[in-house]
Amino acid sequence: MTDPRKQLAKLNPTNVRFDVGMGGGKPEFVRIDVAGALGYMDAGLPREVFEACWNPDGARLHRHKLKDAVVALVAPELKRQRLRLSEAHLDLQLAEAAVAWSRAASHEQRREVEQRRERLAVIRAETWPQNVMEQLPALTDAAIGEIARFHKCEQCEGRCFIIAEELVTDCPACLATGFAQAPDLQRAHALDVMDSRNFVRNWKPVYLWLLGRFRSAELKAREQFEAVAA
Repeated sequence: MTDPRKQLAKLNPTNVRFDVGMGGGKPEFVRIDVAGALGYMDAGLPREVFEACWNPDGARLHRHKLKDAVVALVAPELKRQRLRLSEAHLDLQLAEAAVAWSRAASHEQRREVEQRRERLAVIRAETWPQNVMEQLPALTDAAIGEIARFHKCEQCEGRCFIIAEELVTDCPACLATGFAQAPDLQRAHALDVMDSRNFVRNWKPVYLWLLGRFRSAELKAREQFEAVAA
């Protein structure tokens, strides 16, 4: 069966003719067939990411659907992080209050304060920037662009793991994704709003989180497209 990404690309106004010179065999999907198969797919993030990657011209006509799906994906994670940060901050305040109420703080109380302060620092570092929603369109476009380039990891050949001396380990080059990792500088330039150091410090965790979920969504949609088009 023809790669579904190539089939979907036929819907773009300017596209490569994948059906030229094939000669015999099973007829290739034509545009109306591809559009029909796409119409039978479930609505939601997988379909929107799939179309944004491989039929960007068509996806622009209903970009609001991609926006709604991405916001629905990100909002619960933002709420979870904010709640976790708030709870860690409250825990520290309670520990500090216990010390303030004591005439002589015990070793255990001081250690509790320090532990909660350290935990708050870790959680604060793991919490996404406040203006994630503002940057979400740029983050989304950059992540979809990276998926659309579709470079298989050369070290593991897309298998997600490597074998060395009979030991199987996750591929360090692609972080066990099977895809070549774009350089941080390239990702920062794709976002067009930050330098590479700022990207690594503040935005890389958000970007990788989105990229991973977009890749899973694209794979799910690709499998469904293949089933519908079979």
